[in-house]
Order: sequence, then C-alpha cells, then structure tokens
Amino acid sequence: MNYLKILLIATISLLLSGHSFCQNDEHYLDKGVKFAKKGKTDKAIEYFDKALEINPNNIKALFYKGYAFEEKNDFTKSIQCYNRGLELSENNDNFVLRRGYCYFRLDSLDKSLQDYNELLKKDPNNIEVIKKRIDVYRKMEKWEEVLADFDTYLEYNPDDFYAMLNRANVLNQLGRFEENYKIVSKLAKEHPEEHIIQNNLAESLMNLGKYQEALEQINATLTLKPDYAVGYITKAEILLNLHDYENACKNKELAIKYGLNIDRIDKEDLEQFNKHCK
Repeated sequence: MNYLKILLIATISLLLSGHSFCQNDEHYLDKGVKFAKKGKTDKAIEYFDKALEINPNNIKALFYKGYAFEEKNDFTKSIQCYNRGLELSENNDNFVLRRGYCYFRLDSLDKSLQDYNELLKKDPNNIEVIKKRIDVYRKMEKWEEVLADFDTYLEYNPDDFYAMLNRANVLNQLGRFEENYKIVSKLAKEHPEEHIIQNNLAESLMNLGKYQEALEQINATLTLKPDYAVGYITKAEILLNLHDYENACKNKELAIKYGLNIDRIDKEDLEQFNKHCK
C-alpha cells in the first residue's frame, strides 16, 4: 500500500470518528453550550475561551461566557463580557438587558436603571424590562415610580393577582392604607386559598389599627397553612400592637423555627421583640 493510500485511509478514519485536523470557533462554542446545559459552568467557560482565542469577535461566545459567569454569581466578569459584546454590536439589546441585571445584582442601581431605560426608549411596552425596572425602583425606594410601572404592567396583564398584591404593598409604603385595604380585601375574597394574600389582608387590617380583626384574619391564614413563617411574624407584630408580649414572643420564635430570616422583621418591631422577649 503506497503512502497516499495510507494517508487517505487515515483521513477517512479520523473524519468518521468525529475528529478533524482543525477545529473552528463554532465547534468550541457548541461544546461550551453543551457543558453549560449540563450545569458544568467552568468547563463551558473553558470552551467559550477557546472559541474566543480563535475568533475574539464571536458574539455568541461572549454572550454565553457572560451568562456562564452570571451562573457563578461573578457579575463583574459578566459585565466585562457584555461590554466587549457591545463594542462589537452596539445596538444588541440582549447584551444591554443582561448587563442591566448584573449591575442590579452588584447594587449599581443607577447603571442598571440606565440600561433598562435605554431598552424602554426603544420599546416602551416591553413588559419583561418593566418588571426588571420595578425591582430596581423598589431597591431605590422610589415608590411612585414603582407604582407607575406596576400600572403599566397591569394594563397588559390585568389578571396577574400577585402583581396587584405587590402594587397594593407599594401603596402601604406611600401611607395609602385605605387604598391598600380595598385592593387586598377584594383579592382575598377572590382567592381564599392563597395564604400569601390572606396574610396581606391581616397586615392591611393591622395598618388600619384594626388589631382584633387582624388577629382573627391571621389565625385563619395559619389554619390554611400551619407552617407559614411569614404568617407567624405577622401574628407576632399584631400581638405587639395588642400589648400581648408573651404570645408575640412565642410567635416570633415560631416564625424563626419555620425558616424566617430575621432581616424580614421590621426594625421597630425587632427593637420591641428585643425589649420584651427573653
């Protein structure tokens, strides 16, 4: 067998076994995506890097690499990838959207807001971006802006009762307790099985100073879901207002037992618990 025949057979064998003499950037990109789907983030990043070594302008590799870093909660590196992507593709909304989220996670709220506003200039009715901007405004405690964005969102999703509930909670932040109660009481009648809504009704009654009604409401809620940590802290807060400190402390401990993070407790209420609970 001459040399050319041997070379031909070897080449065919390599091709049939899935190998090639030169792997391009798309090959490594595909490998990276497969590892990412399996949750093997570090391995995925390794292959995205290989793709970018061959082609530094591979937009998809930059995007997927940025997203992989998000999975690792390394938002600074994600932003670096997205910034590079925007240098290559200035009007790529996907990069702006992901970068806005990373800024949000890093508490760079002004930068996050800038990215979301840029997207909403192009598409004012982009509901997904509006939802993300709501999160930014809430963290900034810009309650009027949160309320306005909820109103826009609910124009397109009028049956989203959790959005209605969250909007009602914003009214609480603005001291508009009667408006909050009107919305929450209606939702509670429409969704008697939803323990979160029933808990919010108890909170609404408490904010109106109707402590006995609030206590009855939260007891009914805890019958509906006996292991509801938030329900127990609501009950504890109601009992504080009724000056029943012993039972308030017991319910606070139940809330913690069922998994409540102590950061969830209102600062003023926490001071009262520390004062009255041993």
